[in-house]
Amino acid sequence: MMKKTKYVVLILVLLQLTKICVAQVPATWTVNLATYQYQMTMTIKANEACIDLADTNNYVAAFVGAQCRGVVKTRTTVGLNKLALLTIKSNAVSGEKVKFQIYKASNNTVLNVLDSTVFAQGSQQGTLANPIVLYTNHVPTDISISNYTITENSALATPIATLSATDQDAGTVFNYSLTTGQPENSQFSIVGNQLVVNANYDYETDSVKVIELKVDDNGGCSYIETFTITIIDGNDAPTALNLSSPFISDHQQAGSFMGEFSTIDPDLNDSHTYSLVAGVGSADNSQFYIQNDTLYNVSILDYTAQSIYLIRARTTDFGGLFIENTFTLTVSNINDAPTDILISNFIIDENMPLATPIGTLTVIDYDLADTHTLTVESGLDSASVTIVGNVLSTNASYNFEQKDTLYVNVRGTDPFAAYYVKTFTIVVNDVNDVPTNIALSTDSVQELSPVNTLIGNFSTTDEDAGATHSYSLTSGTGDTDNGLFVISGNQLQSNLSYTYTGQTYSLRVKSTDNGGLTVDKVFLIKIYNRNEVPLNIIIDTTAVTEDNEQMTYVSKIRTIDTDNPDYFTYDLVAGSGAEDNAEFMLDGDKLIILTKTNYDVKSVYHIRVKSTDYEGLSLEKAFDITITDIAGNTIPLPSTNYVSPNGDNKNDFWKIENVDIYKDFALQIFDQFGHIIYEAPNNYNNEFDGKLNGNPLPTGNYYYVFKNEKITYKGNITIVN
Repeated sequence: MMKKTKYVVLILVLLQLTKICVAQVPATWTVNLATYQYQMTMTIKANEACIDLADTNNYVAAFVGAQCRGVVKTRTTVGLNKLALLTIKSNAVSGEKVKFQIYKASNNTVLNVLDSTVFAQGSQQGTLANPIVLYTNHVPTDISISNYTITENSALATPIATLSATDQDAGTVFNYSLTTGQPENSQFSIVGNQLVVNANYDYETDSVKVIELKVDDNGGCSYIETFTITIIDGNDAPTALNLSSPFISDHQQAGSFMGEFSTIDPDLNDSHTYSLVAGVGSADNSQFYIQNDTLYNVSILDYTAQSIYLIRARTTDFGGLFIENTFTLTVSNINDAPTDILISNFIIDENMPLATPIGTLTVIDYDLADTHTLTVESGLDSASVTIVGNVLSTNASYNFEQKDTLYVNVRGTDPFAAYYVKTFTIVVNDVNDVPTNIALSTDSVQELSPVNTLIGNFSTTDEDAGATHSYSLTSGTGDTDNGLFVISGNQLQSNLSYTYTGQTYSLRVKSTDNGGLTVDKVFLIKIYNRNEVPLNIIIDTTAVTEDNEQMTYVSKIRTIDTDNPDYFTYDLVAGSGAEDNAEFMLDGDKLIILTKTNYDVKSVYHIRVKSTDYEGLSLEKAFDITITDIAGNTIPLPSTNYVSPNGDNKNDFWKIENVDIYKDFALQIFDQFGHIIYEAPNNYNNEFDGKLNGNPLPTGNYYYVFKNEKITYKGNITIVN
C-alpha cells in the first residue's frame, strides 16, 4: 500500500512540472526531468534590442540542439529587474553547448538569443545581484573615422572621413547620424558612411571642431561617441594693402622715405613681398621703387613740377596669393630744412690767440631765398669755438699735444625755424713749442773722482713728441761754477777731481730744441764723501765654557771703519776658517752658539764673519772660539741605547745627538762574545741600523766603544727585532 502511494505522488509532481513547461509557450518547450541525471542553474535577465524585458509572464528556455533542457518564467523581481531562475538538465557531466530562446508574452513571439553557455554539472551562473544577460542583439562598441583633419576653406559637400563601427554581432548593418548634443554638429552632415563638410571653416577664428556621432545597428541598439576635428591652416589671400603716408614733402632727396606698406591677411604669421605693377593707376610707378616694405623716390620731388603721383602696388603672400591697390601720393609745398653746412677751412695752428678765424660757413637749402642764422650747438668741443656772422673762430688756445682734433656742432636755422646741425672736424696743426724744463738724473759726485767722470744725464720736458735737444753751459744768474764742468751730448761731466769739503757748485744750463727754442735752468751739484772699506772686525769674547746651554750668547761683534758714522750688517760666510759656522748664528751684532759644548769632544770652533757697511763695502775675518774645560767635569755621550730596526721610523738607528762634533771619534760595536759587528774609524753619522751585512742581528744586548785622543765613551745598546 505504501509503495503505491509514492508512485501516485511522483506522477502528480511530474504532471505538475509538465504543465509549467507547456503553459503559454510553444509545445516543444517541455522537459522530461526523469530522463536526465545532471543539472546546473542560471540566474538570467532577458534583453531585447538593448532593452531589459520586465514582464513576469515572459519565459526563458534552454536547448541542446532541438531538445528543451529547461524552461522557467521571468517572475523573480529584484529591484526593477525581472529574473528567471533556470535549471538546465543533461546526461553529460559537462561539455554540451546550451543555447537559449525567450518567449515574449506581450506579443506572443519567440526571440532567438545570441548568447550561449557550456553545460557543467552542479555549476551556478549568475546571481540575483549580477544576473546573466541574454541578448537578442548586442550594442555597437565603437565608432571609427578615417581622418581627423580638414584644410580650412574646403568646399561644401567635401567628404572629410569614412565612418565605421565595431559590433560583435556578425552581419550587422549600421546607420550613422549626427546627434543634437554638440552645437558644431550643424557644420557637418553625413552621407551614407561619409562625414561631409557643411560649412566654411576658418582656421584663424576656430581651429578645432567637436562633433558627436551616433551609430544605430539593424537590431535596434545604438552607440554615441565624441570626436575632435582639427582645422588645418591653409593659405588665405591678403584682404587689404595699405600705405602708411600718401602725403609727401617736396624737395626730398632721391632715396627718401615715402611711406611703408602693410598688408591685412587672415594668416596672422604670413609674410609678404611688395612690388610696383602695371595697370590702372600706375602712371608714375617709374618715379618710385620699393625695398622690402618701404617706398622710396627715384629722383627729387618738386611741388612746382608735379604735386600728385599715381602708383599701383601689389602685395604677394608666402603662398603666392596677392591683391593690388592704387595710391595717390600728394606732394605738399612746405618749408624745407637746410640740408647741409659747408666750411671754407677746417685747419688751424695750435697756440693761436682767441677769436682767430678758422673758416667761413655756408648753408645749403632748397629754399634758395632763405636766410640762415648760424649758432654753435652745445656738446663735444663746441665750447672751444664761436661764430660771428658766418665765420667760425677760436674761443680757446688749442694745444696739439693735448688734443689734435676738435669736434664742434654748428646749427643753421632758416626763417621758419627749420634747421640742420652738422658736426665739423677741426684739425689742430702742430707747431714747435718752447721747452718747459730741464732735468738732471744725478746732482752729486763722489770726491776724488777723475776728470770727465759722468755726473748725470740731462733730459728736457717738451710738449712736442719726438723733439730733440742739445745742451750747453750758458751765462746768467747761477753760472758761478760753469768752468768746473763740461757737457758732452746730454752728459754732465767733471772738469777736475773734487775734494770733499761739504760744498756745492752752481751752474747754468741751456736746452735748445730742434726748432731753435730754448729753456735755461740752474743746477746745484753736491760733492759727497767717498765710502771706504771697513778696517777690522772685533769679537769681544772668543771663549765659551763647556756644558753651556743651547743658544748661549757668546759675544758682541764690532767693526772699525774710517767712515764715521757708518752702519754694518753681519753674516757667517763660507771661506777659510768657516768649518764650524753651522754651530753658530748671528742675531744682529750678537754671536750665539747653537749647541751644548764638550771640551773633551771639541775644544776649538772655527768661524768666519763678514761685516758689510751701509753702501755695500765689506770685510771678512776668521775667528777661533775656544772651549774652556771644567776640571773634573765629565759629560755623558748624548745617545740612545735602544734600536728597533722594524721600519716604523722610531729607533730604527742608533743615534748620537749633535753627531757632527764627534767627527774624529772612532766607533766599535761588539756582541756578547766580543765580536765586532760594526766599526767606523771616524765621521760616524747615525747609520748603525742593528743589522750585520744587511741581516737583522738577534734580539739582545750589545756594547760600544766610542773614543778619540782625549775621551772614551762606553755603553750598552739593546736591539729588539
